[in-house]
Amino acid sequence: MSSLGPIDKTKSYFVFFQRNIDIGSAKVLRGDLVALVEGGVTDITLIINSPGGTLAPSLQLYNLIRSLPAKIKTHGQGIVASAANLLMLAGDERTADAGTRFFFHPSQSAIIGTFNSAQIDDQLLVMREYENMLGEIYRDRTKIPATEIDRFRHGSVPYDASKALEYGLIQKIKGLEIPSQKAKLVFID
Repeated sequence: MSSLGPIDKTKSYFVFFQRNIDIGSAKVLRGDLVALVEGGVTDITLIINSPGGTLAPSLQLYNLIRSLPAKIKTHGQGIVASAANLLMLAGDERTADAGTRFFFHPSQSAIIGTFNSAQIDDQLLVMREYENMLGEIYRDRTKIPATEIDRFRHGSVPYDASKALEYGLIQKIKGLEIPSQKAKLVFID
């Protein structure tokens, strides 16, 4: 459910995404961003503090944000982990608080039920394809070396804000600056 209220295109919007990424939260974020862009808002900052979540809706959000006809900035606060890194990388300008931590890990999938070996192989193929897509995004949007991207496939890899800056995950370390008179805050939590 959206918490936008009436849209004021003269204001800068700060959208705080503070949830796991699942189908429901992705729909809310997608709806809010589309409504803001359709409402004529040109200055949108997406503030991300998320442990990540499901990869498919995260990839869909990444592609949507990259295609919207508005400059959408992203800002990391607290934890930006797993699939939430895709939201971070979707921004035209990417910043983070000095204390922000970024986490990467291999793709995961819950397997419940009875499966034959062909079905398990199919699941592994899908997971490898997701990892390949992630690798392409990391190579396209960052300076993360191939050896580091490969580490993401084999275990958990944490970065502090300085390492995220060095590798181009973010472009600047700075605190979030919200103008007092020209800002509208939206919370997705």
